[in-house]
Amino acid sequence: MRAFSKDVFVCALGQGIIASKEYLQSTKIPTFHFQDSLPRLPIPELKDTSNRFLESAKPLVTPQELNVTQKLLNEFVGGKGKQLQEAIVAREKKRYSSFITEPWFDMYLENRSPLPLNINPQLTLLDDPLLDKNDQASRAALLTWSSARFFRTLTEGHLIPDMFHTQKCLGGTGTGFFKFLNGKGGSSQFETVCAMTPRNYAFYAAYIYGTYPLDMSQYQNLFQSTRVPMPGKDKLVKYETSKHVVIQRGTEFWSLDILDDNGNVISADQILSAMQHILSTPVKYDDPSVGILTATDRNEWATARSKLIESSSNAESLQTIDSAMFAICLEDHIPTDYVDQQNSFLHGSAKNRWFDKSFQMIIQPKWPSRSSCPVDDLRSSGRAGINFEHSWGDGVAVLRYFNEVKTHIEMSWVAYSLDLRQQIYDDSSKAPCPKPQTHPKGPRKLEFKISNEVQAIIDKAEKDFNNTRSSVATHLLEVPGHIRWFLRLGSELVCRFHIIVHLAEGAGAGRNASDVISACVLQGRSFHFMGKFSDWPSSSVIRLRPMRVQINRRSSTGGS
Repeated sequence: MRAFSKDVFVCALGQGIIASKEYLQSTKIPTFHFQDSLPRLPIPELKDTSNRFLESAKPLVTPQELNVTQKLLNEFVGGKGKQLQEAIVAREKKRYSSFITEPWFDMYLENRSPLPLNINPQLTLLDDPLLDKNDQASRAALLTWSSARFFRTLTEGHLIPDMFHTQKCLGGTGTGFFKFLNGKGGSSQFETVCAMTPRNYAFYAAYIYGTYPLDMSQYQNLFQSTRVPMPGKDKLVKYETSKHVVIQRGTEFWSLDILDDNGNVISADQILSAMQHILSTPVKYDDPSVGILTATDRNEWATARSKLIESSSNAESLQTIDSAMFAICLEDHIPTDYVDQQNSFLHGSAKNRWFDKSFQMIIQPKWPSRSSCPVDDLRSSGRAGINFEHSWGDGVAVLRYFNEVKTHIEMSWVAYSLDLRQQIYDDSSKAPCPKPQTHPKGPRKLEFKISNEVQAIIDKAEKDFNNTRSSVATHLLEVPGHIRWFLRLGSELVCRFHIIVHLAEGAGAGRNASDVISACVLQGRSFHFMGKFSDWPSSSVIRLRPMRVQINRRSSTGGS
């Protein structure tokens, strides 16, 4: 999985960003233009893999155990391993994908652990600069409207492709016949050339400019998808034609269209009216919490779901939730501090969450009065966050979505240093404060009929979740008087300096580059979080020696 690089973000700024009523931006190069020509991740040779395995085992086992490991590896490489390697190579020739893709999905979908605190992460949005837009209904309406615009921009090919620009031709070499193209990655000429190149060859046109287009296959499951619990292994389901979101308030569910019958985005004013209607109803927790079933063991949830859909009305409601473009939680709990806020976005009470959706947007209410709030920064805003299910993809698609629709885009230090502040596109914060207008259809409440058998499973799920939640401690480290971009800039520059120094030293000491860079990354992290560098050994054997000590200690004492 590829990380979303700040260089990708900066390069996106160079393209023609033109907003319209329906789209966040436009691009000469269609969103998935490079997808058919991306080079596949090569399958490593079995011998190389076995050598790496042996090297990684050295710090963890005794010399006698290492000899046994070596013997078993030799037998495996010459026997079943060779057959398995040939099978993997033969399978990959039949499809255009990465050989790790299917095992990656299986790793998540076969995991039987509850999703909150084990699988699902959260991201917290900053507040809108206009205070009037930070009440719960307005915030929910604007972010929903902006998300719908992102959806259309993505699905209709107007979203700028994810790319990494080296600004040096031929994939970063910067030399040879094409050196006159240095510095032109992301330029208008680059866009025109890549757009005119057929999809099957588009990657190589970008490569000549020193640009690496990135895989965007995960974006296909960002919207209109869900994880469905199944015995043994869950499945991912995509609903191509859905136009609605599902909204939770307390234990109640509502369905709301955010695209009209023609696929156009319903206005923020009309969405606001629907949000206000839902918020005007008393929050209820008396009804059984179907949502908390998504926070329990996956096999238990699969059993409960099979019981639920025995009722046709339950099956219809679950179908509406599963097929929603995404989920929204109108939270009623008001956080008292930043840790409470973080826990709310990460898991909350789980009664008003649906952790199976590709992502759910959580909007917290304002404090009733500014004077009663114990934390200054929480007084005037209804905070918003995103909790996303991890099996369908990594953070790359979520971060792109997050950056496009959130009220403030966190500025990378590269963008700041190039003074690109005015070019950073920010959708929902630029929108005016919405004024309620009647929604074409209005929200529709979903109904569930809960049997005694399912109620018992719900009660157990709630008890199990509360036990798990109470066993997890969350703490906050706050650095006053600094801002994030400055800390990141300082730690990155110092880390790069140390990499250069250590590479020079390592060359004379016979160390390989990976050891040096690993040590520098760890030093950079310690500087970032502790304000000083750790004296971290470069050798992997030395670094992992304390781990070996702990393994031996726990093995001898029977510790876990």
